[in-house]
Amino acid sequence: MKILSFLFLAGLVFQPVVSSANPHTVVSCKKRSPLVYASFTWVEIIQADDQSLSFQYGTGLEDRMSEIYFDSQVTQVSPNEFQDQDPRYDLSVKIEKSKLSFSLSSGGKTVKKKNFKCETLPLE
Repeated sequence: MKILSFLFLAGLVFQPVVSSANPHTVVSCKKRSPLVYASFTWVEIIQADDQSLSFQYGTGLEDRMSEIYFDSQVTQVSPNEFQDQDPRYDLSVKIEKSKLSFSLSSGGKTVKKKNFKCETLPLE
């Protein structure tokens, strides 16, 4: 009984923090891991109640993201493009033909990720 109580409390403490009580997924895209068949890399753009947009990059299973590695506020610059220019990094997200790609630049280095298959797309 003590172990179950501990696990329940640990789950409450370590749940991800969401900036809004009712976030809405604007874009949801994933790519299967080449090493672990059941694992996916996810990209989601979430809209909060205050209409702000958040870019989330992480891993998860086929039906949901379970761990977020990177989270950033973004601005929609066109129906299929999002960006953020923070003093620490530049983030650019683009969707073409239901495939999402993004680049993240910081300190003279750039990381590019592409070919995320989108399940949910922004309205045009």
